[in-house]
Amino acid sequence: MLDNWQQIVQREGHFTPHCYAGFRPVACDLTGFRRPQLQNNPANHYVAEAGKALPAIVVGIAAAVGTLGNKRFALPRFLTRWQPGDTREAHVQTRLIEQAGKTLAPEEVAVFDAGFSLTEVRSLTPRFVVRLAKNATMRRNFLPEYKGQGCYPKYGEVVRPLARSRSCPYNGVNSSVA
Repeated sequence: MLDNWQQIVQREGHFTPHCYAGFRPVACDLTGFRRPQLQNNPANHYVAEAGKALPAIVVGIAAAVGTLGNKRFALPRFLTRWQPGDTREAHVQTRLIEQAGKTLAPEEVAVFDAGFSLTEVRSLTPRFVVRLAKNATMRRNFLPEYKGQGCYPKYGEVVRPLARSRSCPYNGVNSSVA
């Protein structure tokens, strides 16, 4: 069904894929279809509005990102569903990453949100972008200079991808916080 839909959209010629620095994004994510009355459903999916995981049928989706007319549009490529032997949402996530990596064209890049593990995506997909958590910190991959006293450094310097900032409610100006 998805193949037929893609062919129809491509044939009509109104879908224009987005392109950034020569790469076309393919958005990949998990979604849950809430089924509170479904009996013996082993799957749960986190719902932000409820603040907890609720019973749902978990589906992984990959979609080409572009414009249809003057609206942003995601053209679905494939769906990955929960298998009977799966006990966790992570199994669906792993299959989604694997399938996305196999179906990427040379000019495409898979885009994942903060719920995906960077190490798993890195091992299963050739080209990707992962949005990290807001409070993500990393360390440099080299040790700082020894300062002459105390222990020798064991870890690289801590680096935050973006400086912390908070909005000032009075004048609407962001002030940087170290």
